[in-house]
Amino acid sequence: MEGLSLGEVVDRLAERGVSTATGKSRWDRATIRGILTHPAYTGSAKYPRSRLSPRKPGRRPKRGDPSLPRREKVASPTSPDEQYAITVPAIVSPELFATVAERLEENRRRYRHQKQGAEFLLSGLLVCHRCGSAYCGHRLKRRHGRAPYSYYHCLGTDKYRHGGEAICSNASLNGDRWEAVVWSDVCSLLKDPQRLRRECQRRLDHSPGEDVAMPHLEKSLAQLKRRMGRLIDAYENGWLDKSDFEPRIQHVRQRLAREQEALAQRQREQASEAELRLLVGQFETFTQHIADGLEQADFETKRRLLRLLIHRIEVDQDEIRIVYKVQPHPFVPSPAKRGVLQDCLNFRETPSA
Repeated sequence: MEGLSLGEVVDRLAERGVSTATGKSRWDRATIRGILTHPAYTGSAKYPRSRLSPRKPGRRPKRGDPSLPRREKVASPTSPDEQYAITVPAIVSPELFATVAERLEENRRRYRHQKQGAEFLLSGLLVCHRCGSAYCGHRLKRRHGRAPYSYYHCLGTDKYRHGGEAICSNASLNGDRWEAVVWSDVCSLLKDPQRLRRECQRRLDHSPGEDVAMPHLEKSLAQLKRRMGRLIDAYENGWLDKSDFEPRIQHVRQRLAREQEALAQRQREQASEAELRLLVGQFETFTQHIADGLEQADFETKRRLLRLLIHRIEVDQDEIRIVYKVQPHPFVPSPAKRGVLQDCLNFRETPSA
């Protein structure tokens, strides 16, 4: 009724000393959201709300290696038609439950309106060198007029993501400090624009040109989709038993996922080449703009430049390694020989005062 966010509800529960069911002093926002959206509190429980189903073929593209261990089955929500209503003792009225749902939706719309794009400078670039997980940015509000504190933490340290046990122990990063370090290193590269121009031109000179595989991939995808449709029609009409249908449709889905990923990769490569051609064609204007406004660059400009120049930023236990997309001296070829060059100068982690 007071228009609190989930984070403010967490703070209020902590101030009142309300512990969780397991005795913890700090609630999780996801737990509170689950309570506020669970229809059982109005006297009507739904069963089953989710089911375990085999994980879809392939894996979500992620930055870095090695790949994380993944469960064979994942929980997925069931449709309303599959759920049964079970009468249980009501704790809140349906009217209050509906009011809470409206408030949650209003908070969601307001948050999306206030959140303009990315919130952290290095989001999408940081990857843990030890476990291969991404680093996620957070911002803590501090009391007594103190400035907010930002930090990045490895998702491999989250126990709830990995069956209750963390797979990594890499430390969190001070956001303000490492954002300044990475931006300073990028600025040193941009102060020598001719080196950047030579690298862009070198890439275009070695570009394979028109990709002949694209039409083949598009044709293959169309054939697989038609094949999947024929299998589904045969199963629905009773021409195909379930024991025959499931392995055949699974095989088609796996091939379809591989072909879609291959096509998406080709499209990303073509888009990257187009960006390079545009950059080389307007390079004089670009370098002049960089020279004039580098020191006064705003957050969005910094984000665009970092994503343009940096492939990834690897975070190890005692160092950070910037892997550039370009070829600045004194960088050396990476051991993987994938055309990506690594910075020889590693920033050693030292205790801050």
